Amino acid sequence: MKQPRIKELKPGQNFAGFYLVKSKRVKQTREQAFYLDLDLSDASGAINAKLWDDFEKYSAEFERGDVVKIEAAVDQYQDRLQLKIKRLRKSRPEDVIVMNELLAATKQDPGKMLEQVMAILAEVKNPRLKKLLALFLEDLELMDKFKQSPAARNIHHAYLGGLLEHVWRMLKSAHYLVKEVYPE
Repeated sequence: MKQPRIKELKPGQNFAGFYLVKSKRVKQTREQAFYLDLDLSDASGAINAKLWDDFEKYSAEFERGDVVKIEAAVDQYQDRLQLKIKRLRKSRPEDVIVMNELLAATKQDPGKMLEQVMAILAEVKNPRLKKLLALFLEDLELMDKFKQSPAARNIHHAYLGGLLEHVWRMLKSAHYLVKEVYPE
């Protein structure tokens, strides 16, 4: 059974699935009751979740950045969807988890972006800079990681392929300026 994507969740729905822990906090209600407050995500978005029962036990089992399996109910609180977690566990090595379903990714084609980056960089005239660029571009393992890496954790291009997309956009902008605005 395929797990529901966060953007597809509806109030009243009960479900189970694997999600990425974006944040984890112990909070306290006005009545002095403690609970675990989580932000969970998949490639479609993020949602806040609360774990009220046995939060100490569950809290020790995982950290921010881990993938957890949850059983939860979807509630609506102050016009926003929120999860009430019934059960939770950290993912295990035997769990089949497709990380591309949990992490957002660039909507651009990484292969085409890298081709365009390499074409622009091929125009570099400075021999020392060209040699330095070749060290990076010819390192296939580094280039594979470069195509997959996010540019930042939270601010901009914070998704798979984000670093390549950021560099691609900056190089295209600089290339345009050099060709059209400052040709001399």
